[in-house]
Amino acid sequence: MELLAEGPHEAARLDALRRCHVVGTEPEEAFDALAELAAIVCDTPIALVSLVDETRLWFKSRIGFEHDSVPRELSYCDRAIRGDDVFVVHDISKDPEVAHHPLVAGPPHLRFYAGAPLRTSSGFNLGTLCVVDRIPRRLSERQLQALRTLARHVVDELESRADAALLRHELRTPLTSIRGALGLLASGAMGELGPEARNLVTIAERNAVRLVGVINGMLDK
Repeated sequence: MELLAEGPHEAARLDALRRCHVVGTEPEEAFDALAELAAIVCDTPIALVSLVDETRLWFKSRIGFEHDSVPRELSYCDRAIRGDDVFVVHDISKDPEVAHHPLVAGPPHLRFYAGAPLRTSSGFNLGTLCVVDRIPRRLSERQLQALRTLARHVVDELESRADAALLRHELRTPLTSIRGALGLLASGAMGELGPEARNLVTIAERNAVRLVGVINGMLDK
């Protein structure tokens, strides 16, 4: 099984993933709750929010699975992000390409996979919300629909992170410039100021510093 070919679309997909600023971050309740719901609805012991980067699957949330990442090669999530709907494998052991994989041939002896692509509003599949079992099985249409719905909620969370990161940049950059300019004025580097003007500049600089702190606190939550 070959990885997605490198090219403009894959480069754009990876860029969209990076803009979310999520890969490598700590677990979050919002993602954990959605993964747990997927496991409950689909009645599986394992559920994952899997984000696919250049070489690996990194799990933003993992229910019933000890690894925080696995290689992208030979992964079903890599296959799932190539499509537009839930990718299902009823019995992994019957797939000759994957049957020898250590997680299939050995513990935890994975046998079932269903992954709904995490498709953004821009049309990029960043990863999957997937459920996995240790026995061959099938999902009902209601379970498949629930998995699709939960995947959309995961995408909402991911896109909110991307929007927040963009907002941080758009607010912090001009404020940092303003703060720097005010600092230069207050120091007299741009010419000596009168007492009243210097006092006003100092107050403005102090307020700019405070505003940057408030914005950082709000957007980093």
